[in-house]
Amino acid sequence: MGSCCASWHILYVMRVGGDFMYGRFFIVLLPIWMLLLTVGVARLEGRWRFAALALTLLTTRGVPIIGPEVVRWNITTEGAVYPVAAWWPTGARRRAWRAFNAWRRHADHRHPGIGYGGYYRKPPLIDLRGLTDKHTARLPVGKRGIPGHEKWPSHQYLAERGVVLARFVSAHPERWRSLTLVDLGPGVPLEWGFFQYDRALAERLRAEAPELRFFDPSIHLDAWLKRSHRLTDEELLRDVAFFRFYLLGTAQLEVVVLAGAEGRRLGLHSTDGDPYPIKADCASRSMSWSGAPQPW
Repeated sequence: MGSCCASWHILYVMRVGGDFMYGRFFIVLLPIWMLLLTVGVARLEGRWRFAALALTLLTTRGVPIIGPEVVRWNITTEGAVYPVAAWWPTGARRRAWRAFNAWRRHADHRHPGIGYGGYYRKPPLIDLRGLTDKHTARLPVGKRGIPGHEKWPSHQYLAERGVVLARFVSAHPERWRSLTLVDLGPGVPLEWGFFQYDRALAERLRAEAPELRFFDPSIHLDAWLKRSHRLTDEELLRDVAFFRFYLLGTAQLEVVVLAGAEGRRLGLHSTDGDPYPIKADCASRSMSWSGAPQPW
């Protein structure tokens, strides 16, 4: 019976393509393995029984087969990505704990490490690999790559879901990317950042997790406005699109109005794959500035 179950499970692993970490899919075979081991040891006699028990204890120690932070052929080990700091009490070398606690139940955020973040803090998460999201899970696989990590939701979908914080931020232009990053401190190599800036959440993070470091975009917005007259129309359009998307609430409308300080008539339009969709009704309007935001 055990051999039959093991065979079916191996076929299942082959069918879904496995995972990029050794042993994840085979962890469910441990009960079968322990059952077979127990039966086998019970049938041994004398010194062979003690030898079998000694070998069994050695297997619990584990032997690393690849080095830390090493990925070969898109495959790695659990310990290389999430190194264990202590077996008891259990813990991982991550300083994201207080950050998770601060934004718990505050806003959705995107996270590929659902096991770590979701299990311990239980915040509203959208796993970007589809483990907690039907839409992403049902996306067709495009190009084959790291097993189990070949699906990625669009920026537009994440915006529609109201994602605020994200890990592995890639939606923003390179020139503004550093503005969106959230520094969790030394020992946290994985990149976090704001997908869209939520001022209420930012204030809460500063109060509850002061060791976190991130930029206040309003300061950079003032500096950008002072030099916006030097930008070409194309550069101005690109920056306006970013600020409109990144700054939630009334700030995004204010930015669009302020961007027309030189009285330019800008043809704003959306493009395929653009994470900052601009509504068509804004394209035909000119923008002006007279000391206060002008109503549309």
